Amino acid sequence: MLYKTKRPAAVQAIQVVQAVECARARWSDLPQFLIEAYNRGEVIFAPTSVMIMREQSRATAAPRDWLVCDATGQVDVVSDHLFQELFT
Repeated sequence: MLYKTKRPAAVQAIQVVQAVECARARWSDLPQFLIEAYNRGEVIFAPTSVMIMREQSRATAAPRDWLVCDATGQVDVVSDHLFQELFT
């Protein structure tokens, strides 16, 4: 079951297709949260996707998915549909 918080929380986000393009052609255009996650070894860029690495698991983000960073700095994969419902 999905619960929405009563108080809005600010997040940073980038769509995977844009993140992959920045990683390929313009690294400096990536959001700082994604560069920091990459430097910590938590993000792997592939030609059309991004993998988020965790201690116990990993998540693969498809081109239309979003990479969302919360206030704690944790990066998660959110489907485009869910992103549109929660953040727009």
